[in-house]
Amino acid sequence: MIVSKSKKSRKKAHDKQTKSSSLFHVPIFPLKTPLDILAEKHIGGSTSTEGFNFQFYYAVYKILSHFTSNNLSQEEFIRLEGVEDIDVISTSAELIQVKFSKNDFDAGKFWAAGVLQNFAEEYIAENQSRFRLVHP
Repeated sequence: MIVSKSKKSRKKAHDKQTKSSSLFHVPIFPLKTPLDILAEKHIGGSTSTEGFNFQFYYAVYKILSHFTSNNLSQEEFIRLEGVEDIDVISTSAELIQVKFSKNDFDAGKFWAAGVLQNFAEEYIAENQSRFRLVHP
């Protein structure tokens, strides 16, 4: 990998600026570059990735729970991104909506996201279904 002189010189300038020159030893950081600002705007992508990972881990948990349960004779399959984020189908359906957020997520936010309305629509279509909201 070739590092340009400008990267090296920027690092030296950054190192010099972070050295303390005041009584309180507060580091002085350079102004944010346009790429720094753009990276901050794209932070939602990493939060989305965390959400997908959480959903995947929960699905793996459901699969492993099936194999460790005492009722292995019951036929069951798990579908990802079906009716809901995770559908566990056996003699009835368990429809699971998985939400991940670093912020608080209360019933009002589930309502605003349309989760509860979707559950109502699904219940009308199949009233033997069970519903689960999962949030860390």
